[in-house]
Amino acid sequence: MTLLKEDQPTDLEQIIGLSRRGFIGAGALCGAAMFLGGGLLSRSALATGISAASSPLLGFDSIKAATTDSISLPPGYRSSVLISWGQPLHAAGPAF
Repeated sequence: MTLLKEDQPTDLEQIIGLSRRGFIGAGALCGAAMFLGGGLLSRSALATGISAASSPLLGFDSIKAATTDSISLPPGYRSSVLISWGQPLHAAGPAF
């Protein structure tokens, strides 16, 4: 029982058989499809993004941009130091 007939080309032969002109034509066709049809997708994604941005996901108001070297938090939130810079993570940790 043979799975491949003698006159049937293999996959590699079919890939090699692609001409340069055919490859460039297929690439141009794909590029044109993306150029012409891509705007439709981006408009719907943009509309979805705008409606999603109008409702806060985390439940707090945005904070103002600051140029100071300090932490800015929304009202009702607090911060605390988890670990100081240079502090070893465990007792046997190397000195920093």
